[in-house]
Amino acid sequence: NSLMWIERGWRAVLVDNDDAKVQKSGARHGANQGVLALRETVGSDNGLDAVWNRARLGPVDEQPDFMSLDIDGGEYRLWAQMLHVRPRVVCIECDQARKGLYVPELSSREQASVDSTMELAWAKGYVPVATLNCNLICIVREEWPKLFAAAAGDTTASNSQEPPLVEPIEAPALTEPLRLNLGCGDTPLEGYVNLDGLAGDSCY
Repeated sequence: NSLMWIERGWRAVLVDNDDAKVQKSGARHGANQGVLALRETVGSDNGLDAVWNRARLGPVDEQPDFMSLDIDGGEYRLWAQMLHVRPRVVCIECDQARKGLYVPELSSREQASVDSTMELAWAKGYVPVATLNCNLICIVREEWPKLFAAAAGDTTASNSQEPPLVEPIEAPALTEPLRLNLGCGDTPLEGYVNLDGLAGDSCY
């Protein structure tokens, strides 16, 4: 989930509690001064705020742009306990097959349901924008206008690593959770933003 950004020059803090994986990451990125591989066991007594404060690579007040949280259980509670660090984008593993609200114990190897994770995201000031396999992608609420503007911008922009610049426009007010029905075909769902490719005047 993060290697692509490292290869594009981003700084990164890679955390795992498996010595072999940490050593492998260290060997792979050893020459890169912008990548730090740490062996840490995260939990209620060693949360993500504490890990970030010890590991930060930039200014004291700098916040991460992207966080990928995948520890095969406990992701929900770790993010819930994260009160001071506020990544702009969060990719968090959750159980999309489990319906309704479900939050396992921190020590469990299970993931929280996608519905519970979405509710947590909204409570923390994030907007859930996509689900990918077993991951939920969320952006901080204040970045929502940028995402909306980019989606409504010029799609003919040059193909470069930098996103196209668009004029800021007023985004619609978010008064309730944003629900996306991706790949809706010709069956839109009420209460959802239904998205798919266009074929003539119809959405398929």
